[in-house]
Amino acid sequence: MSQKICLMVATKENKNFFVSRQYMKSLIEFSNNLNCTLSIVKTDSKNINEITDFAKLFCNQNYVDNQFSYVVLKTNLNCEKTKNNKKFQKTKEPKKT
Repeated sequence: MSQKICLMVATKENKNFFVSRQYMKSLIEFSNNLNCTLSIVKTDSKNINEITDFAKLFCNQNYVDNQFSYVVLKTNLNCEKTKNNKKFQKTKEPKKT
């Protein structure tokens, strides 16, 4: 079986979601806000989700994580892209008088 490279969102409840790499920027912000771990993995899973499918699965309380095998290539992507989440906070420019 051929392995594919994708993103994996891991929750504190030990649920893993495989998502297409094209959504990395959105998932970095998502994982920062919800304290999830975001990693790049190589997996043999056929269940690599688009962002809309991932959202439905993430919100489904009855979701059962199928234990697919994977190899972590890079982890904690959400931590290295921001420093204390400040990059994602909008700041107002001071008013000029």
